[in-house]
Amino acid sequence: MNNFFSMPVNSFLLLLLIIFNTSEISGFGKNKVQYSALSWWMRPSTHYTLYYHQDKNTLPEIANRWIDIAYKSLSDKLNFTHDTPIPIILYGNPTLFAHTNIISEILPEGVGGFTEVFKNRIAVPFNGSYTELRHVLHHEMAHAFVFGIIFDKFGGASAMFNNAQIPFWFNEGSAEYLSTGWNCEADMFLMEQTLNNTVPLPSSQLGGYMAYKAGQSFLHFLHKSRGDSAFSSFLKQFRKTKMVDNSILKVYKKTTEDLGKEWLKELRRIYWPEIAQREDPSTKCKFVTSHLKTKDQYNLRPRISPDGEKIAFFSDRKDYTRILITDKKGKVIHQIRQTGFGGFFESFHPFRSGMCWSPDGKQLAFVTLNKGRDEIRIVNVVKKKLVKKIRLPLGSISSPDWSNNGKEIVFSAITDGVSDLFIYNLDSDSLIRLTESLQYEADPHFSPDGQKILFSIEDTCGTATHPNSPYGSTPSELAILDLPTGNISIITNTKWNEKQPCFSPDGKSIVYVSDRNGLDNLYICSIDSTEKSRPLTDFVGGCSNPDWALDSSCIVFSLFQNQGWDVLLIENPENKLLKDSLLTTQWVKSWSDSSALFFNKAEIKADSSTELKEPARSGKKHRSSGKGKFLQSKNDDDDDSTKSESVSHKNSDSSTIKDSLKNLPVATVKDSSSQNDIDSTKIAASDTSQSPPPSTSPVTDSDSSQQKTDTAATGSSKELPYRLKFTPDMVAFGLGISNYYSPAGQMLLSFSDLMGDHRITVAADIQGNFKEYMHLFASYVYLRSRADVGAGGFFNKDYSYADIFGRRLYHDQESGAFLFIRFPFSTFTRLDLELLYRDMKRDPLSSEDPVVESTALLPSFSFTFDNILWGITGPLNGVRATSKILLSPPLDFVNDHFISFDTDIRAYLHLFNRFVWANRVFLGISKSLDDRASARRYFLGGNDNWFSYSINEQNYDQNIYNSFYSDFVTPFRGYNYLDITGSRVAVLNSEFRFPFIREISVVWPLPMQIRYINGAFFADIGNAWNGDDRNHGLPLPEKIYGGFGFGMRADLGIFILRFDRGWPTDWRRDVGKPINYFSLGAEY
Repeated sequence: MNNFFSMPVNSFLLLLLIIFNTSEISGFGKNKVQYSALSWWMRPSTHYTLYYHQDKNTLPEIANRWIDIAYKSLSDKLNFTHDTPIPIILYGNPTLFAHTNIISEILPEGVGGFTEVFKNRIAVPFNGSYTELRHVLHHEMAHAFVFGIIFDKFGGASAMFNNAQIPFWFNEGSAEYLSTGWNCEADMFLMEQTLNNTVPLPSSQLGGYMAYKAGQSFLHFLHKSRGDSAFSSFLKQFRKTKMVDNSILKVYKKTTEDLGKEWLKELRRIYWPEIAQREDPSTKCKFVTSHLKTKDQYNLRPRISPDGEKIAFFSDRKDYTRILITDKKGKVIHQIRQTGFGGFFESFHPFRSGMCWSPDGKQLAFVTLNKGRDEIRIVNVVKKKLVKKIRLPLGSISSPDWSNNGKEIVFSAITDGVSDLFIYNLDSDSLIRLTESLQYEADPHFSPDGQKILFSIEDTCGTATHPNSPYGSTPSELAILDLPTGNISIITNTKWNEKQPCFSPDGKSIVYVSDRNGLDNLYICSIDSTEKSRPLTDFVGGCSNPDWALDSSCIVFSLFQNQGWDVLLIENPENKLLKDSLLTTQWVKSWSDSSALFFNKAEIKADSSTELKEPARSGKKHRSSGKGKFLQSKNDDDDDSTKSESVSHKNSDSSTIKDSLKNLPVATVKDSSSQNDIDSTKIAASDTSQSPPPSTSPVTDSDSSQQKTDTAATGSSKELPYRLKFTPDMVAFGLGISNYYSPAGQMLLSFSDLMGDHRITVAADIQGNFKEYMHLFASYVYLRSRADVGAGGFFNKDYSYADIFGRRLYHDQESGAFLFIRFPFSTFTRLDLELLYRDMKRDPLSSEDPVVESTALLPSFSFTFDNILWGITGPLNGVRATSKILLSPPLDFVNDHFISFDTDIRAYLHLFNRFVWANRVFLGISKSLDDRASARRYFLGGNDNWFSYSINEQNYDQNIYNSFYSDFVTPFRGYNYLDITGSRVAVLNSEFRFPFIREISVVWPLPMQIRYINGAFFADIGNAWNGDDRNHGLPLPEKIYGGFGFGMRADLGIFILRFDRGWPTDWRRDVGKPINYFSLGAEY
C-alpha cells in the first residue's frame, strides 16, 4: 500500500530514499539492457586507473598514452594532482557505453562521455576515431580536475554540501578550452549563433550545447585579450576559491557580466563582416526542408533516389527521429519510423550514419540499433515492407552504400578497437573486410562501375603526410580503394579536412566537404586533379553529406543555419561553381598571420597580470583529506614550467605506441601537447577534435621533431583483472533536537562498485522514543546481467495522520522483505516479477477502535512499455503503459486472499510548440479468493503528492484494514483522498497542456527567475464501486463522477511545483465547491 498519511513532517532523507528505491523496482521508465556481461581489466597508474573490457587489442594502449598526455597537460596548467587515482572506464563502442550502470540515467544518442561527480569516474566510448577519443578523454579529464579541486576538502560524496559555485558554462567551457583550445568547429558554431544574435552573456542563460562552445569562446577571449599570465592567475585563483565569478573579479578587476559584454562586442566585430562576404543559400539552392517552419531541429544525411525524384533523409519532425522520403519540393511521400513497416527497433543513428538507395530505387538500407547491436535494415519503400535484417558481429556500423549491380553494400564499422571498411554480399550473405589499420575510415561510396570505393581517411595516430596541419593534428584526407587489386590511393594532400566524398554519375569527378577557408563548404574536382578543386558553396554554418543525382541534374546536402539543419538542393551544380577561392575566416587569418589578431588585446591593471601567491604551507606540498594535492615548487609564484618533484616525468624522443606494443601494427603517436601549448605558461591544453582538429597556435615541422613525451600519470602498466570493491556514493547524516519531536536522527548510506553493477542502500530515520518512531531500510540490487535482481528489508514505526497539520489517527508498526526480478526486452519494454512479505500492526489512538493486524505475501507480475519524450514539466510525446497482476495466495499464514488486475495506459500527443493533449485510462478490478469481500480496494480522489491534503476520515476508518493492500488512484481532482472507494475502478483523465508564462523575474526580496510556466485545462471522469453493485443488471456503477478545472506547473530546478483548482461534478446537474491542490512532481 502507498500510505500517504504515514509521512512525518521532517523525514526528508527518508522521502528521498523511498523515491530512489521505488524507481528501481516499479513504475514507468525506460530500461538499460545488459545484452552481454563484460569482463573488465584494469591498468593502474599513479594518478588514474584505466578500465577496459575483453575487446582489448590496441585500444587500451593508445588510450593510455592519450590519458598520460592529458593528465600531464592539465596538471601543469592547474598545478594540481589527485591523491586518489581517477577511474577511467573505456567502452569498446557507443552501444555498450549507452547501457552503462555507472549512472542510472538513460544516455541519449550522441553523448560522447561523462564524468560522474561523486566518485569522479570518467566513462567514454570508442567511436572508431582515435582523434575523437583523445578529445573526449582530455575533455572529461578536465572535468575530473575541476571536480578534484572543488571537492578537495570534502570528497566527492559531499558535493551537495559544498559551497563551490561552478556555472554550467564554465564547467563545460573550461573542459572544451583546456582540451582543445579554439578550433574551426567551435568557430563555425559561434559565427552562426552570433549572426543570429542568439549568444547570451556568460550566465545561467548559457545552457545546452551553447554552454560548451560559448563558454569555450569566453575563456578563449579572456586568455587572448588579457594574456597568458592573467589567465594562468585566473585558473590558480579558481583553484583557491572554487568560485568562478569571484576569481574573474579578483584577477581581471571586472565582473563576469562586464567582461561578457566586451566579449559579445568582440564576437560581433569578428563575425558580422561575414554577412557581406558569404553567399545567401537561397540565391543558389532550393530548400527541401525548413526546420523553422516545421519546428524540427535537424534534417540530415540526404540521399537522392536513382531516378532523381525522391530524397530520403533523417528528421526529428514531430519529436521522434524518422526517415522522411520527399519529392524535390519537400512534400512527404513516405516515412519510416521505429515502429511500422520498417520493423521495431530502438533507434536510428542520424548524426553518425547515413543511408542508401538500391539501384532500382525501390529499397532503402539504413543502420538501426536493435537488441544491443547495430544492424542494417533493408526496407521496400514502395511495398512498405521490411525485406531484410543484417546482423553482424561488428560495432558502430555506419554509412552504408549500395553498389550499382545491386549485390553489395559497403560500410564502415568497429572491430578489435579499430574502424575499418567492410563489404556485405547480399546474394551469399558473406562479409569481406576491406581494410585493417588504425586509420579512421568513414563515408565509403561505390564508383558507378563498382570497381572503386571512395572514402575519407584520417590517421588519428599521427602518421599522415601532414601531421602539423593548421589545426594542430592530422587532417582528414580522401582516398580511393581499388577493389580488384586492394590498393589504396590518397588523392588529396592538404593541411585541411576533406571528408564526406561522393562520385559524380560518370565517375570522373567528386563532390566533397572541405574546411579550407574555415567553414565547411562543398567543392568539386576531377578525380585525377584534386588540387584544382573549385568551391560550389560559400555559406555560413557548415555544409555536410552531399549526394549527386545519377542524372547529374542536382546535388543534395545538409546545411546548418539558424540553429538547425535543413536539406538543400542545387540544380546543375557544375554550372554554378565559383571561380575564385573562398575568403578565409578571421580565425584562419589569425592562425596564418600572427599580426592578424582574433581577439583584440585589452589593457589590464598591472596587478591583474601577476601570478597569485598560495598561502604559506608547511613542507613542500599541502595534502587534503585524500582527494588531491596542490603542487608546490620553491616559489609557487614561478612559472608553471617549474615542476613539483611530487610529479614524475618520463621523457623520450618521438615516443611511439609501436614501441610499447612491440609487434602490433600500429602507427607513431605524436605528442601534440607540447606543440599546441601557447607559451611557457601552457594555458590552453592541446587536444584533437574530429571535425576539425583543434589548435590555438601554429605548429611547424621543426617543432614536431623536437617533441618530448612527459607524463604525470606514471606507474604500473601491468594488466590486472577487475576487482570488486564497494565505495560510497552518498553518505548523509542528520541530527537534531526539537521541543515537539525530541531528539531526531537520519542516515542515508549508498554504496556501489566502480561499474555500478552492485548497489547497496541503507537508511534510518529515528525521532524521539524508538518505540514510537523509527524507519529502517536496507536493499541490494544486482545489475550486471540481463535480468536485474534486487532484495531488501524494512522496519517502520510511525503515526498515520489525518492531514498535513499532524493530527494523529493511528500508530503503525510494519516489517517485511521484498525480492524483485526485472527483465528488460528492450529499452522500451520490460517484465517485472516482485515478491513482498509484509507484517503490519495498527494501534488506534482511540481506545474505542480495535487493534488491526495483518500478514501478507504478495507476489506480482507486470509488463511495462514506455517510449515517451520529456518536456519541461511532464511527458511531451509518446505512450507509456503498464499492466499488473497482484496475488494474495490462499495460504494459512496469509490473512486475506485475493487477486487483482490493474492497467494504466497514458498517451501524449504533441500538437505543436509544447501544446500537448495528454490522456490516461486506469482500470482495476480486485476479486476475493474466499467468501469475504476483497481486501484490496481502490481509493479515488485527490492528486499525486498533494502536500496540503485532506482525507475523508469516515471512509478511512471504514477501510483501515483494507489500506494494507489498497492503492490510491490519482489524479481525481475536485475530491479529497478516499472520497470514493471500491473494489472496481475506471478513470479517464484528459488534460490540455500549453505554455502559459514565458518568464517571471523577481528582484526583491529574493532574486529569483522562473521560466516557462505551463498551464492546463483538465477533466477527470470515473468512479469506484463494489462487485455487487448493479446498474440495469450490469456490474457497473449508477453514477459517473469527476472533476474539471485548470492548473499551472513550474519547474523550480530541484522539483516541479503544480497547482490545480478542480470543481467536483456528477456530470448531470451538481457542481460542488472547488478544491485547490498544491503538489510536487511531474505531470502524469
